[in-house]
Amino acid sequence: MLKHVPCWLVMLALPLACAAAGKQCHILRSPPIPVTVLDGRPIISARINGMDARFLVDTGSFFQLLFPSAVAQFKLQVKWHPGFYTAGVGGYDNPDSTTVDHFAFGSIQVPNVLFLVSSNDLSQPGIAGLLGENLFRLWDEELDFANGVLRLVQPQHCNGEILAYWAGNQPVSVVDLQSTDKAETDLIGTASVNGHEIRVLFDTGAGRSMLSLEAARQIGLSPGSPGVVAAGIAEGLGQQQLVDTWAAPVAEFEIGSEKIEHTRVAIGDLDTRYENPNEHYDMLLGADFFLAHHVYIANSQSKLYFTYSGGPVFAISPLKAATAKRTPSGAAPSQPVTSGTAAEAASAAASDASASPSDLMRRGLAAESRGLLDVALADFTRACNLDSHDSDCPYQRGLLRWRLHQQDLALQDFDTAVRISPNDYQALLARAELQVPRLRAAVRPDVDAVDRLAPQADNVRLTLGGLYNDIHQYPEAVREVTIWIGYHPEDVQLRFALNDRCWFRAEANQDLPAALKDCNRALHLAGAAPATLDSRGLVYLRLGKPDEAIADYDAALQKNPKMPTSLFGRGLAELTRGEKTRGQADIAAAEALDPKVGEFFSSIGLEP
Repeated sequence: MLKHVPCWLVMLALPLACAAAGKQCHILRSPPIPVTVLDGRPIISARINGMDARFLVDTGSFFQLLFPSAVAQFKLQVKWHPGFYTAGVGGYDNPDSTTVDHFAFGSIQVPNVLFLVSSNDLSQPGIAGLLGENLFRLWDEELDFANGVLRLVQPQHCNGEILAYWAGNQPVSVVDLQSTDKAETDLIGTASVNGHEIRVLFDTGAGRSMLSLEAARQIGLSPGSPGVVAAGIAEGLGQQQLVDTWAAPVAEFEIGSEKIEHTRVAIGDLDTRYENPNEHYDMLLGADFFLAHHVYIANSQSKLYFTYSGGPVFAISPLKAATAKRTPSGAAPSQPVTSGTAAEAASAAASDASASPSDLMRRGLAAESRGLLDVALADFTRACNLDSHDSDCPYQRGLLRWRLHQQDLALQDFDTAVRISPNDYQALLARAELQVPRLRAAVRPDVDAVDRLAPQADNVRLTLGGLYNDIHQYPEAVREVTIWIGYHPEDVQLRFALNDRCWFRAEANQDLPAALKDCNRALHLAGAAPATLDSRGLVYLRLGKPDEAIADYDAALQKNPKMPTSLFGRGLAELTRGEKTRGQADIAAAEALDPKVGEFFSSIGLEP
């Protein structure tokens, strides 16, 4: 597709230590392509048919891909495309395809670009899709996500040279990659966990690194092992399932010359079994690994170089991962960092006094994703002081201050963002979410504005549904979820959307047969999920069917004994059947877990 090195590459001559006699190693680097790290994911700006778009940089994907919301937003035509599938977290999916007439990113412009089209969107609003290795592997790739930069590189006369030109006196780790070609682009190398050799896939599209359950068990780790704790749910581009994950203690993780001791690694059910044994891997090394390192992917040498940049190497909070497939050094800290020190913040500020506001914003977002919250706050504040006309700066700082429990300061930032850009629907949404617990109906103007401004197919519709429900505007809540479902008939989040719509209708005591249908369909997709059983229990309670309600509440509580709404709802159903002692006991247990649960049921017209 892209066959020639473009003329905008800038030559940087580097006389490396082992340069061959008579021929000096040169590295041709592109101008830096800005990378914004959002929720731990590296994002770059691009253009689709002249319109702005944002894409996830996904080294674990072999092909470029668009999400359903982007196809709708850019009015693209979709057709069935045989011979492709996506795999990884969440199982398999058979994507469709579309063609973009004019596509551009950085200084590259390409006509008639084929994109696969997935069934799922990522949860991060406003992301059009992902760009994979079939595009990036035409060059070497320098990934400095901690500083918000990606460069495309062409080395000349550098066979056998160490290409980590930035390293200076830093230790450089080198990993041999299996050979890649046009049909086989996987960036797979080797590492070891507790002395056991494993194959790792370098995958910036995965928000966090993850060891497969199969490999973990071979090493002696499982969900029931000592010290292993639940770490939430992961999902990918596959339709089949959401994946439970766990954080497992690892005595030693080693890759290249870097050794990390006494760390924790996420484990989960990765679909890593392929017909081609070269595609098999045991672990994803995700964006968390790349944020902690300056990485050079030497496609020209089938090697990967990296130096340690700082911060935690492995994130264990639940994040989504995405990987597309096609058919036939120095020691790092071992514990997550939750806040940077004042010294780190001062060091970051002094490291580049000439940094532009956009540089500071990207660096701040990367620091926030690495858990260096004080460093991020310092960079955001410098950026906001340098450019008072950029609404994104106070918006991002407001999100960080909210995370730091500085709600009043966060609200001031959101107000500033909206004043600068009245149509910034993300700032309006954040301001509404921050205030809804105490203002309720007073936030409706902001919620209505987001409804008017946000793209129809965006995942923000699910958030809007919840906000409308919170302010008791039930028809609007149902409408938002219905809009989203119309654009995402096969999305892995469909089960959550159906459960939401079931709950909204049950809470409003409206259209109960439709609510029951939604809950039944959600349970068919997700199995006996406690939240959906709880929702259907409320539907049955509304329908005057206490036996069916109790059965659902029993099943929900068997999976999660501390669900106050299930306990309170079961208590109401038991009182309806004349079981006063049981009913009162369940209601008391519910109120012990949540003193306001009775107020909620009373607000929707259900009282003991």
